[in-house]
Amino acid sequence: MSDLILIVEDNEKNMKLARDLLEYHGFAIVTADNAEDGLAIAREKAPKLILMDIQLPGMDGVTALAQLRSDAATAQVPVVAMTASAVSSALLPGAWFTLSATARSRFLNALMP
Repeated sequence: MSDLILIVEDNEKNMKLARDLLEYHGFAIVTADNAEDGLAIAREKAPKLILMDIQLPGMDGVTALAQLRSDAATAQVPVVAMTASAVSSALLPGAWFTLSATARSRFLNALMP
């Protein structure tokens, strides 16, 4: 069984890019287009990694990240915050790091074995 990655992203093109690249390289993927669904999936499926957009409809990714860190079931899951803006990673406590839109495809390619 391959490692499970959760992608929380509301932009369909960004979601497709990440999902297609990761699936092509053998990762199992689950997706959510909002933070609320992402939190529920994270608790239920226990992914090995979460890629989360920061600017989501409803609850934003920063709030969702704080909730992930406060829940014993998800507190240790690595989270990579993704954003189209130039947000400082210092604003995102608990994230491994923040990826700008320009770095996103390079990061996804770097995940590949």
